[in-house]
Amino acid sequence: MKSEKGPTSDWKGGEPEGPPAFSSYIADTKKEGTSWGRDTIYSHDAHVNSSGEALYRFLLDQKSQNLPVLRLFLKGEGIEDQSDTYKDRTNFNFWVDVPLPDDLIKEGVYYSFDDLEPAYRGGTTKQIQSGSFTEDSNSKALAEYAKQRDQRRKRGIPPWSYNSNEQDLLVLDCGSQVEIAERLHALHANPWKSSKNLKEWADEYCAKSTSRKEFAFQQEVYGWNFAKLEELLRSLIKRLGYGGIIEVRYWTVNSRVFVRPPGTISKVISKIWSPGSSVWKVAGVAYPLTKWVPVDGSEPAPTESSKVIKTSAGFMKQIGLTEEEWFRKWEPMLTSAITKKFACPL
Repeated sequence: MKSEKGPTSDWKGGEPEGPPAFSSYIADTKKEGTSWGRDTIYSHDAHVNSSGEALYRFLLDQKSQNLPVLRLFLKGEGIEDQSDTYKDRTNFNFWVDVPLPDDLIKEGVYYSFDDLEPAYRGGTTKQIQSGSFTEDSNSKALAEYAKQRDQRRKRGIPPWSYNSNEQDLLVLDCGSQVEIAERLHALHANPWKSSKNLKEWADEYCAKSTSRKEFAFQQEVYGWNFAKLEELLRSLIKRLGYGGIIEVRYWTVNSRVFVRPPGTISKVISKIWSPGSSVWKVAGVAYPLTKWVPVDGSEPAPTESSKVIKTSAGFMKQIGLTEEEWFRKWEPMLTSAITKKFACPL
Protein backbone atom coordinates (compact mmCIF):
# COMPACT_ATOMS: atom_id res chain seq x y z
CA MET A 1 0.00 0.00 0.00
CA LYS A 2 1.25 3.49 -0.72
CA SER A 3 2.67 5.41 2.19
CA GLU A 4 2.90 9.05 1.30
CA LYS A 5 1.87 10.45 4.67
CA GLY A 6 2.67 9.40 8.20
CA PRO A 7 4.05 10.58 11.51
CA THR A 8 7.66 10.70 12.56
CA SER A 9 9.06 8.00 14.83
CA ASP A 10 8.55 10.03 18.02
CA TRP A 11 4.85 10.55 17.33
CA LYS A 12 2.52 9.58 20.20
CA GLY A 13 -0.97 9.89 18.74
CA GLY A 14 -3.52 12.35 17.41
CA GLU A 15 -2.91 13.86 13.99
CA PRO A 16 0.32 12.59 12.36
CA GLU A 17 3.11 14.92 11.31
CA GLY A 18 4.76 14.82 7.89
CA PRO A 19 7.23 11.92 7.57
CA PRO A 20 10.88 11.92 6.57
CA ALA A 21 11.67 10.82 3.02
CA PHE A 22 10.49 7.26 2.54
CA SER A 23 9.92 5.32 -0.67
CA SER A 24 6.35 4.17 -1.07
CA TYR A 25 5.66 0.45 -0.77
CA ILE A 26 2.57 -1.53 -1.64
CA ALA A 27 2.11 -4.36 0.84
CA ASP A 28 0.39 -7.58 -0.15
CA THR A 29 -2.96 -7.69 1.67
CA LYS A 30 -6.17 -9.67 1.50
CA LYS A 31 -9.66 -9.07 2.81
CA GLU A 32 -11.53 -12.07 4.12
CA GLY A 33 -15.28 -11.68 4.48
CA THR A 34 -18.01 -13.77 6.04
CA SER A 35 -21.73 -14.12 5.41
CA TRP A 36 -22.25 -11.58 8.20
CA GLY A 37 -19.94 -9.05 6.59
CA ARG A 38 -17.32 -9.17 9.32
CA ASP A 39 -14.52 -8.34 6.92
CA THR A 40 -11.01 -8.93 8.21
CA ILE A 41 -7.93 -7.40 6.58
CA TYR A 42 -4.72 -9.35 6.87
CA SER A 43 -1.21 -9.34 5.44
CA HIS A 44 1.52 -11.97 5.30
CA ASP A 45 3.82 -9.59 3.45
CA ALA A 46 7.48 -10.38 4.15
CA HIS A 47 8.57 -6.74 4.18
CA VAL A 48 6.05 -5.56 6.79
CA ASN A 49 7.09 -8.55 8.91
CA SER A 50 10.77 -7.64 8.83
CA SER A 51 10.81 -3.82 8.70
CA GLY A 52 9.34 -1.86 11.59
CA GLU A 53 9.12 1.23 9.39
CA ALA A 54 7.16 -0.65 6.71
CA LEU A 55 4.76 -2.14 9.28
CA TYR A 56 4.33 1.27 10.87
CA ARG A 57 3.42 2.87 7.53
CA PHE A 58 1.14 -0.03 6.62
CA LEU A 59 -0.88 0.49 9.81
CA LEU A 60 -1.17 4.23 9.17
CA ASP A 61 -2.40 3.57 5.63
CA GLN A 62 -5.44 1.72 6.95
CA LYS A 63 -6.97 5.02 8.07
CA SER A 64 -7.44 6.11 4.46
CA GLN A 65 -7.79 2.79 2.64
CA ASN A 66 -10.03 0.56 4.76
CA LEU A 67 -12.48 2.66 6.73
CA PRO A 68 -14.64 0.92 9.35
CA VAL A 69 -18.41 0.83 8.85
CA LEU A 70 -20.98 0.29 11.61
CA ARG A 71 -23.48 -2.44 10.70
CA LEU A 72 -26.82 -2.90 12.51
CA PHE A 73 -28.63 -6.23 12.15
CA LEU A 74 -32.32 -6.82 12.94
CA LYS A 75 -34.06 -10.18 12.94
CA GLY A 76 -37.52 -11.37 13.92
CA GLU A 77 -38.22 -15.06 14.30
CA GLY A 78 -41.42 -16.87 15.26
CA ILE A 79 -42.49 -20.49 15.78
CA GLU A 80 -45.25 -22.07 13.74
CA ASP A 81 -47.07 -25.36 14.33
CA GLN A 82 -47.02 -27.78 11.41
CA SER A 83 -48.69 -31.15 12.05
CA ASP A 84 -47.71 -31.49 15.69
CA THR A 85 -44.17 -30.28 15.02
CA TYR A 86 -42.69 -26.88 15.67
CA LYS A 87 -40.69 -25.04 13.08
CA ASP A 88 -38.76 -21.80 13.36
CA ARG A 89 -39.84 -19.15 10.87
CA THR A 90 -37.86 -16.02 10.11
CA ASN A 91 -40.26 -13.13 9.60
CA PHE A 92 -37.62 -10.53 8.76
CA ASN A 93 -33.88 -10.12 8.84
CA PHE A 94 -31.78 -7.35 7.38
CA TRP A 95 -28.93 -5.05 8.19
CA VAL A 96 -28.32 -1.35 7.78
CA ASP A 97 -24.86 0.15 7.29
CA VAL A 98 -23.91 3.44 8.92
CA PRO A 99 -20.91 4.79 6.96
CA LEU A 100 -18.80 7.63 8.28
CA PRO A 101 -19.49 11.04 6.70
CA ASP A 102 -16.51 13.04 5.42
CA ASP A 103 -16.44 15.50 8.31
CA LEU A 104 -16.10 12.62 10.80
CA ILE A 105 -13.55 10.61 8.80
CA LYS A 106 -11.00 13.35 9.39
CA GLU A 107 -11.75 13.19 13.14
CA GLY A 108 -10.34 9.66 13.41
CA VAL A 109 -7.44 9.38 15.88
CA TYR A 110 -4.81 6.77 16.67
CA TYR A 111 -5.09 5.45 20.20
CA SER A 112 -3.37 2.92 22.45
CA PHE A 113 -3.95 1.09 25.70
CA ASP A 114 -2.54 2.51 28.90
CA ASP A 115 0.50 0.73 30.36
CA LEU A 116 -1.61 -0.44 33.31
CA GLU A 117 -4.40 -1.71 31.04
CA PRO A 118 -4.40 -5.48 30.30
CA ALA A 119 -3.38 -6.06 26.67
CA TYR A 120 -1.38 -8.40 24.47
CA ARG A 121 2.14 -6.95 24.47
CA GLY A 122 4.12 -9.66 22.70
CA GLY A 123 3.17 -12.67 24.82
CA THR A 124 0.51 -15.37 24.90
CA THR A 125 -1.57 -13.67 27.61
CA LYS A 126 -2.74 -10.17 28.37
CA GLN A 127 -0.24 -8.20 30.40
CA ILE A 128 0.26 -4.83 32.04
CA GLN A 129 3.41 -2.82 31.51
CA SER A 130 5.36 -1.60 34.54
CA GLY A 131 8.59 0.18 33.76
CA SER A 132 10.74 -2.04 31.55
CA PHE A 133 8.96 -5.34 32.31
CA THR A 134 5.51 -6.83 32.03
CA GLU A 135 3.34 -8.73 34.47
CA ASP A 136 0.67 -11.25 33.58
CA SER A 137 -2.76 -10.05 34.61
CA ASN A 138 -4.67 -12.38 36.92
CA SER A 139 -7.88 -14.00 35.70
CA LYS A 140 -10.17 -12.20 38.16
CA ALA A 141 -8.83 -8.79 37.18
CA LEU A 142 -9.14 -9.68 33.48
CA ALA A 143 -12.77 -10.74 33.88
CA GLU A 144 -13.65 -7.52 35.68
CA TYR A 145 -11.76 -5.45 33.12
CA ALA A 146 -13.49 -7.21 30.19
CA LYS A 147 -16.89 -6.54 31.76
CA GLN A 148 -16.03 -2.86 32.26
CA ARG A 149 -14.78 -2.49 28.67
CA ASP A 150 -17.95 -4.02 27.27
CA GLN A 151 -20.18 -1.75 29.37
CA ARG A 152 -18.26 1.37 28.39
CA ARG A 153 -18.14 0.40 24.72
CA LYS A 154 -21.95 0.12 24.75
CA ARG A 155 -22.14 3.63 26.23
CA GLY A 156 -20.07 5.02 23.36
CA ILE A 157 -16.99 5.83 25.46
CA PRO A 158 -13.82 6.36 23.36
CA PRO A 159 -11.72 3.15 23.41
CA TRP A 160 -8.72 4.88 24.99
CA SER A 161 -10.89 5.85 27.98
CA TYR A 162 -12.12 2.36 28.90
CA ASN A 163 -9.67 2.34 31.81
CA SER A 164 -10.66 5.79 33.13
CA ASN A 165 -12.04 6.40 36.60
CA GLU A 166 -15.82 6.03 36.58
CA GLN A 167 -16.24 9.37 38.36
CA ASP A 168 -14.63 11.07 35.35
CA LEU A 169 -17.20 9.48 33.03
CA LEU A 170 -20.41 10.06 34.99
CA VAL A 171 -20.95 13.49 33.43
CA LEU A 172 -21.31 11.75 30.05
CA ASP A 173 -24.58 10.26 31.28
CA CYS A 174 -25.97 13.28 33.08
CA GLY A 175 -25.56 17.03 33.38
CA SER A 176 -26.22 19.86 30.98
CA GLN A 177 -25.43 19.67 27.28
CA VAL A 178 -22.56 22.11 27.82
CA GLU A 179 -21.04 19.96 30.59
CA ILE A 180 -21.30 16.83 28.47
CA ALA A 181 -19.75 18.54 25.43
CA GLU A 182 -16.86 19.93 27.48
CA ARG A 183 -16.13 16.56 29.08
CA LEU A 184 -16.27 14.76 25.75
CA HIS A 185 -13.89 17.30 24.27
CA ALA A 186 -11.49 16.75 27.19
CA LEU A 187 -11.50 12.98 26.59
CA HIS A 188 -10.07 13.59 23.10
CA ALA A 189 -7.03 15.46 24.42
CA ASN A 190 -4.77 12.42 24.85
CA PRO A 191 -5.78 9.28 22.95
CA TRP A 192 -2.27 7.78 22.98
CA LYS A 193 -1.78 6.30 26.45
CA SER A 194 1.16 3.93 25.97
CA SER A 195 4.71 4.87 26.99
CA LYS A 196 5.80 3.42 23.62
CA ASN A 197 4.82 4.94 20.30
CA LEU A 198 3.40 2.96 17.38
CA LYS A 199 6.76 2.79 15.60
CA GLU A 200 8.37 1.23 18.69
CA TRP A 201 5.64 -1.42 18.90
CA ALA A 202 6.12 -2.17 15.18
CA ASP A 203 9.89 -2.49 15.65
CA GLU A 204 9.36 -4.86 18.58
CA TYR A 205 7.08 -7.09 16.53
CA CYS A 206 9.47 -7.26 13.57
CA ALA A 207 12.46 -8.00 15.82
CA LYS A 208 10.75 -11.13 17.17
CA SER A 209 12.02 -14.16 15.26
CA THR A 210 9.20 -16.69 15.24
CA SER A 211 6.66 -18.06 12.79
CA ARG A 212 3.96 -17.82 15.46
CA LYS A 213 3.39 -14.11 15.93
CA GLU A 214 0.63 -11.63 15.19
CA PHE A 215 0.17 -7.85 15.20
CA ALA A 216 -3.50 -6.95 15.59
CA PHE A 217 -4.70 -3.42 14.85
CA GLN A 218 -8.27 -2.40 15.71
CA GLN A 219 -10.47 0.02 13.73
CA GLU A 220 -13.43 1.18 15.78
CA VAL A 221 -16.33 3.61 15.92
CA TYR A 222 -17.62 5.23 19.11
CA GLY A 223 -19.84 8.04 20.33
CA TRP A 224 -23.23 6.31 20.26
CA ASN A 225 -24.97 4.79 23.24
CA PHE A 226 -25.61 1.38 21.70
CA ALA A 227 -27.69 0.18 24.64
CA LYS A 228 -30.05 3.12 24.04
CA LEU A 229 -30.13 2.47 20.29
CA GLU A 230 -30.94 -1.21 20.83
CA GLU A 231 -33.80 -0.20 23.13
CA LEU A 232 -35.17 2.16 20.46
CA LEU A 233 -35.02 -0.56 17.79
CA ARG A 234 -36.68 -3.19 19.98
CA SER A 235 -39.41 -0.75 20.98
CA LEU A 236 -40.12 0.03 17.33
CA ILE A 237 -40.45 -3.65 16.44
CA LYS A 238 -42.82 -4.32 19.35
CA ARG A 239 -44.81 -1.18 18.55
CA LEU A 240 -45.45 -2.58 15.08
CA GLY A 241 -47.20 -5.54 16.70
CA TYR A 242 -44.45 -8.10 16.36
CA GLY A 243 -44.55 -10.71 19.14
CA GLY A 244 -41.84 -13.16 18.10
CA ILE A 245 -38.20 -13.48 19.09
CA ILE A 246 -36.30 -10.25 18.40
CA GLU A 247 -32.58 -10.12 17.70
CA VAL A 248 -30.67 -6.82 17.49
CA ARG A 249 -26.93 -6.96 16.88
CA TYR A 250 -24.23 -4.58 15.74
CA TRP A 251 -20.61 -4.85 14.71
CA THR A 252 -17.97 -2.98 12.76
CA VAL A 253 -16.99 -4.01 9.24
CA ASN A 254 -13.23 -3.71 8.52
CA SER A 255 -12.61 -3.60 12.26
CA ARG A 256 -9.69 -6.01 12.37
CA VAL A 257 -6.32 -5.71 10.66
CA PHE A 258 -3.87 -8.56 11.21
CA VAL A 259 -0.22 -8.85 10.23
CA ARG A 260 1.18 -12.39 10.38
CA PRO A 261 4.40 -14.03 9.13
CA PRO A 262 4.82 -15.08 5.48
CA GLY A 263 4.94 -18.71 4.44
CA THR A 264 2.47 -21.40 3.46
CA ILE A 265 2.04 -22.81 6.95
CA SER A 266 1.28 -19.40 8.47
CA LYS A 267 -1.27 -18.67 5.74
CA VAL A 268 -3.04 -21.97 6.33
CA ILE A 269 -3.08 -21.40 10.09
CA SER A 270 -4.65 -17.98 9.48
CA LYS A 271 -7.89 -19.68 8.44
CA ILE A 272 -8.24 -21.16 11.94
CA TRP A 273 -5.94 -18.76 13.80
CA SER A 274 -5.57 -18.90 17.54
CA PRO A 275 -3.15 -16.64 19.43
CA GLY A 276 0.41 -17.85 18.89
CA SER A 277 3.48 -17.46 21.02
CA SER A 278 3.73 -13.71 20.46
CA VAL A 279 0.71 -11.42 20.06
CA TRP A 280 0.61 -7.61 19.95
CA LYS A 281 -2.78 -5.94 20.34
CA VAL A 282 -2.06 -2.55 21.84
CA ALA A 283 -3.28 0.10 19.42
CA GLY A 284 -5.83 1.10 16.82
CA VAL A 285 -7.65 3.95 15.14
CA ALA A 286 -11.08 5.16 16.28
CA TYR A 287 -13.70 7.33 14.58
CA PRO A 288 -16.54 9.22 16.26
CA LEU A 289 -20.09 8.78 15.00
CA THR A 290 -20.83 12.18 16.51
CA LYS A 291 -18.50 14.73 18.11
CA TRP A 292 -18.39 18.22 19.60
CA VAL A 293 -15.66 20.32 17.95
CA PRO A 294 -14.44 23.87 18.73
CA VAL A 295 -15.45 26.70 16.42
CA ASP A 296 -13.11 29.63 15.79
CA GLY A 297 -14.46 33.15 15.68
CA SER A 298 -18.01 34.32 16.25
CA GLU A 299 -21.06 32.14 16.76
CA PRO A 300 -21.71 30.09 13.61
CA ALA A 301 -25.15 29.44 12.24
CA PRO A 302 -26.40 25.93 13.04
CA THR A 303 -27.03 23.67 10.06
CA GLU A 304 -29.14 20.60 9.47
CA SER A 305 -26.20 18.36 10.45
CA SER A 306 -24.82 20.33 13.38
CA LYS A 307 -25.84 22.06 16.59
CA VAL A 308 -24.05 24.97 18.27
CA ILE A 309 -23.53 25.70 21.97
CA LYS A 310 -21.43 28.17 23.95
CA THR A 311 -18.99 26.72 26.49
CA SER A 312 -16.44 28.24 28.86
CA ALA A 313 -13.82 27.83 26.13
CA GLY A 314 -15.94 29.33 23.34
CA PHE A 315 -18.40 28.05 20.77
CA MET A 316 -18.61 24.37 19.88
CA LYS A 317 -20.67 22.59 17.27
CA GLN A 318 -21.78 18.99 17.10
CA ILE A 319 -21.07 17.16 13.87
CA GLY A 320 -22.68 13.88 12.92
CA LEU A 321 -25.95 12.44 14.18
CA THR A 322 -26.63 11.07 17.65
CA GLU A 323 -28.11 7.56 17.91
CA GLU A 324 -31.55 9.09 18.57
CA GLU A 325 -31.30 11.43 15.58
CA TRP A 326 -30.20 8.56 13.33
CA PHE A 327 -33.12 6.45 14.56
CA ARG A 328 -35.67 9.19 13.83
CA LYS A 329 -34.23 9.64 10.35
CA TRP A 330 -34.32 5.93 9.55
CA GLU A 331 -37.53 5.01 11.40
CA PRO A 332 -39.77 5.17 8.28
CA MET A 333 -37.43 2.89 6.29
CA LEU A 334 -37.01 0.47 9.19
CA THR A 335 -40.78 0.37 9.66
CA SER A 336 -41.28 -0.45 5.98
CA ALA A 337 -38.68 -3.24 6.02
CA ILE A 338 -40.19 -4.84 9.14
CA THR A 339 -43.84 -4.65 8.05
CA LYS A 340 -42.99 -5.96 4.57
CA LYS A 341 -41.01 -8.81 6.18
CA PHE A 342 -37.87 -7.99 4.27
CA ALA A 343 -35.27 -10.77 4.44
CA CYS A 344 -31.76 -10.62 3.00
CA PRO A 345 -29.66 -13.74 2.33
CA LEU A 346 -27.03 -14.47 4.99
